[in-house]
Amino acid sequence: MNPVRRRRTVIFKYSSVAAALVLLITVLTVLNPFQRFNDTLPHFKPGEERATLALAGESVVELGADEKNLRNISVVKEPASKKATLVIDVKDRASEELYKLNEIVVPKYAEYQINLEEGTRVWLNSETKMQFPLKFSGNERVVHVSGEAYFQVAHNPDKPFIVHLNESTQIKVLGTEFNVRTYEGDMSQSTLISGSIELIHNGTTTMVNPGESCVVDNITGQVNIREADIMSVTSWKNGEFVFRNETLEYIIKELSRWYDVNVVFENEELKKERFYLYFNRTTGFEEIIYQINKTGKINYMYKNKSIVIY
Repeated sequence: MNPVRRRRTVIFKYSSVAAALVLLITVLTVLNPFQRFNDTLPHFKPGEERATLALAGESVVELGADEKNLRNISVVKEPASKKATLVIDVKDRASEELYKLNEIVVPKYAEYQINLEEGTRVWLNSETKMQFPLKFSGNERVVHVSGEAYFQVAHNPDKPFIVHLNESTQIKVLGTEFNVRTYEGDMSQSTLISGSIELIHNGTTTMVNPGESCVVDNITGQVNIREADIMSVTSWKNGEFVFRNETLEYIIKELSRWYDVNVVFENEELKKERFYLYFNRTTGFEEIIYQINKTGKINYMYKNKSIVIY
């Protein structure tokens, strides 16, 4: 064989192997873009199905993802979502205890679902409390909520469903789907998905139509109707995070309800940066902060068990 030709063949072969290795590394990086960050950030696991239930006159019950049966209540797996759901079952039972208020509390880094005795379904987000009776009495179905909840109300024109958000604000419905958000320190927001609701604030009634949000400033008492971004509002209930042109400060605040993570801003101006983001709620926080970093607007480091944004 010609020495020159042989040398070219060898060089070509080794070049082909090198090119293949580069291609393989590139593909693996694309398929697993977060791998190189495993050594710099711990895994921040997402929230889980967890709550506590304080039954009137009884002890507190810990609720989780496992099925269980108790008197008047049970925890089952929803057939479609496979999510743990607290089910109230008091058919044909009569007792004064059934009409007393009970309280379900969903802590940070958690979510839960509950099916009330008359068929209404409620999804509860992190840091949410709801008071409810095991059985509704009188001419109304009344519950009290603080935090964030999505309601799918069973239709009953003879017995309206009332959601008390605070002492001055309540929602009245007959049968509909809507999301309420009333975290402490934030404005109260009620978003109608379908049907119709009346928001009553300080005695004044405001009609809300499908696709609208009714926002109440809890400090000034001002009530405003605005067009709703339904996908963003209901994303948490659908197992997603959807942020459209939201500030980084708001995004981190929302994520901190779902992930056990402490985030510190070294540069306060970065709180004002706006982002469009979409993530599944099963995604680790370290993956989310890496994607935000890839926009080139922020840097971050892990220091003293906190993520520092600079």
